[in-house]
Amino acid sequence: MLTTESTTKGRKEKNKHGALLYSTFIKTIICIYWLAIILSLKDEWPLFALKRFAIAFVIGTVINTVLWYMRRLSLGYMQIFELDMRAVYNFDRRKLSFFKSYNYKLLYYTHFFEGDFFKAISVCNEAIEHTKNKKYILLARHTKILSLFFSEGTQNIEELIREQKELKATVKSKDFDFMFKQYQFIEAYLDDDYEKASKTVTAFLSNEKESVYNSRKIIFLQFRKMLCLKNNDAEGVQNCNSEILKCDSERRTFFSKILVS
Repeated sequence: MLTTESTTKGRKEKNKHGALLYSTFIKTIICIYWLAIILSLKDEWPLFALKRFAIAFVIGTVINTVLWYMRRLSLGYMQIFELDMRAVYNFDRRKLSFFKSYNYKLLYYTHFFEGDFFKAISVCNEAIEHTKNKKYILLARHTKILSLFFSEGTQNIEELIREQKELKATVKSKDFDFMFKQYQFIEAYLDDDYEKASKTVTAFLSNEKESVYNSRKIIFLQFRKMLCLKNNDAEGVQNCNSEILKCDSERRTFFSKILVS
């Protein structure tokens, strides 16, 4: 259940960015197509000019497509760079059961980044049971692995990573490659191979194309911080904290909220 604070914040976000709501977007699409029909009507109802309708329909489709991309870009920016998973969940969840897997994804991302790891694991389990879509399973199991790792429930992680590797081999997409860089660190860290773990983190953070995404960078910064804590490197920990706050200046995620001001 959402806390009163989360609910109040969600209402404020909806009032501020109401145009991003999925329901509002659908209503906008419908209104634009209705306008296309109205503009195509002749003087005598219900006759309308087919050519005029076709032109209006094409223009309406172009407008809706532009609005769709603008909305996706806005939500993507909020999720990847601003790390506002709660707002994205509030704006983009859908009512139809057809979108249940998508709603699960939004929800377990929200719980994970807010640090509710056990809730995230529970939603991930439901998501995996609900779908046979390989991409959704990869995403859900990945979030489950990270949630287990950060909550120190590491007993099943190696088996889950093995299942991820087997499933990934059947999916022709590079969208999931970043996951396995995180697994390289997790496996090395659990094997007490801190040198290999450190190299994995350094390789990711030095790659400008990879580390530009705050949603991924902040996890690797937490990885580095864990290594610094193992080595009693107080200066290194402080540097990691500073970088984490740069990624999440509004302190929306667990990784920044645990820092002492």
